[in-house]
Amino acid sequence: MDAMFRKYDVRGVYGSEITPEKFVRLGAALGLSGKELALGRDYRVHNDALGKALLTGYSGTVLDVGVCPTPVLAFAAEKQGAMLTASHNPPEYAGLKLCIERHEATVTEMFSLSEDYDSAVVAPTTPCVEDASGLIQDYCGSLPAFEDGLYDLGGGAACALPQKIFPQTLFSKPDPWFGHHSPLPEDATLGALKEATLKRGKVGFAFDGDGDRMMAVDGGKVVDGGIVTAFLAQKKLKASERVVVNIDFRQDVKEFIEESGFKLTICAVGMNSVYEAAVHTRAKFGAERNGHYLFMDHLPASDGFYPAALLSSEKPGVIASFAEQFTNEFITQTRRTSADLAGIAEACVDDGAAVETIDGVWADYGDYVLLIRASNTEPLIRINSEARTRELALAGIKKADELIEACKK
Repeated sequence: MDAMFRKYDVRGVYGSEITPEKFVRLGAALGLSGKELALGRDYRVHNDALGKALLTGYSGTVLDVGVCPTPVLAFAAEKQGAMLTASHNPPEYAGLKLCIERHEATVTEMFSLSEDYDSAVVAPTTPCVEDASGLIQDYCGSLPAFEDGLYDLGGGAACALPQKIFPQTLFSKPDPWFGHHSPLPEDATLGALKEATLKRGKVGFAFDGDGDRMMAVDGGKVVDGGIVTAFLAQKKLKASERVVVNIDFRQDVKEFIEESGFKLTICAVGMNSVYEAAVHTRAKFGAERNGHYLFMDHLPASDGFYPAALLSSEKPGVIASFAEQFTNEFITQTRRTSADLAGIAEACVDDGAAVETIDGVWADYGDYVLLIRASNTEPLIRINSEARTRELALAGIKKADELIEACKK
């Protein structure tokens, strides 16, 4: 399998891992389905070359949506769709997200595409390309009104939406180099939004590079996506409805969701896993702690704008006050290394910890809870440590490092 194929999408550094030549073959692979293809792209500078290459290999009808966020492309992909984006990765990265019948491709569907890529016969074609840019407006019509708030578009694909739908914005001019801040919305990158929400007395919402993630800011602080998930569930779901979350959610948030009367399904990290679990359990709502939200009645794909619109009527301080009840210390770090996760799981069991291996190694040591897993998008090991105090959470990080060191590949 070509290295550009990741678990959930195609992604890599442009010019080495991803090239126009590879995308000609990828276009041929997409054409093997015989399905109409919706095509979208973010503002990255290499997407024009990659889009032309994809169409050189593709045979069939193409609905060209143009520059748009990933949720718009998913909305347009009634049969299949290709979104040229590297999401939250730095500007030197390129990629493609595959959508099938409006949902982002599952692991099985991505593996099938990789097999088609290996067997595709490349021959120059002339696809039938139709202008489908009007679907951007149709998508906006599917959203609730943005009633208030401050929206950090970050120079990313969110800038392709009509600016008038947002009451106030930051960084609304497209910037393929993400000069204002990283396309990954997190506490370290959202300083301008945090400051602006305090000055203007607004709740803030920041989107990632392709608009399928949203992080909320209230009271000058970024609110954990898991806490926002609990807030949305309490506000928008009926009692006893099911919520799907990743295994990397905070323990105190998972406990709150269950104690509030909702049914909880825990799945592997990755929005594709959330989607599959939602389909299997017939859940209407699922989320990732990093700001991906899935509302099946709206769109069976991650969408950063829909939850932002749902929260846009909240007064400043309401979400922040809700977050205050979650007092556990939660530390997340990364290590640029690799490790034998099966060996780590065995070591945790030997230590007497309760262990789950849904995704990586989740281990409850009593004083702290650890999650050690390989990243789906980068060559990293991700570590979460949660405990009642910071001292105990840091002890968990130390333990995780010991486990990784002992089980290095």
